[in-house]
Amino acid sequence: MSTRTRLVRVTGNERPRLRAGALAVAVVLYVTPGYAADYCMSTFFATFVAKRFKLPKKGTCAPWNGFCLECAPNTMTGSACTAADGSHVRFSLMTTTDQADSISAMYYVQLDLPAQTGSARNLVLVGGETPSAGGPVAASGKKCKAAAVP
Repeated sequence: MSTRTRLVRVTGNERPRLRAGALAVAVVLYVTPGYAADYCMSTFFATFVAKRFKLPKKGTCAPWNGFCLECAPNTMTGSACTAADGSHVRFSLMTTTDQADSISAMYYVQLDLPAQTGSARNLVLVGGETPSAGGPVAASGKKCKAAAVP
């Protein structure tokens, strides 16, 4: 008795099902929680949250879109850039709140890698008053569970 390898030929009728199956697997992998986790940064007695954010690779930058948990209602935008040697990541962030006195704050944060700890400075603008600066203060970042947008 000889052993033979049996080749299976996919006919034209089966190809659409295979394509649909592959597409379904790709969609599930893309929308699975954790694919791009939220990122949380603790500084200035607050938690900054970026939705679906990953630290940028060496020598690249990534956009930051999120909010400050303790500053609601607000939005926070900016960018993060990792040094070419991968030693640190710098964030430049701005948040505005929907309050009667129209508060805006700008943050500059540098975290050493891979520890993701460092320091932050800020500049706060309240209405038409003179800006006030703060820092440096401790800062740290890490992946975090999905936070609800306030």
